[in-house]
Amino acid sequence: MVTGNVRSSELSVTTAAQMASTVEGSLNQAITDFITQGDTLTPENFDGPSAHLFYEEWPQYKTTLTTAVAQLTDLAADLKLINAEIQAAGGNV
Repeated sequence: MVTGNVRSSELSVTTAAQMASTVEGSLNQAITDFITQGDTLTPENFDGPSAHLFYEEWPQYKTTLTTAVAQLTDLAADLKLINAEIQAAGGNV
């Protein structure tokens, strides 16, 4: 267990909320759109040696991006929860 100061300033509350909003909104949507665009590329519309390299690598990138969205969503939720708990415990400054 960590001991010491417990603090959650208005800045931290606002920042955590902004981070969550970004993840839940524009960032999540941008990554989702990017994945959709990558999935749209097929040999019928994108072909050649470099395209084939893309097709080999795309599944790994897609998995990484999908995992990043999930982890960022979890992080945003954790930040909001931690701030709420600190505020409830009287650590607001």
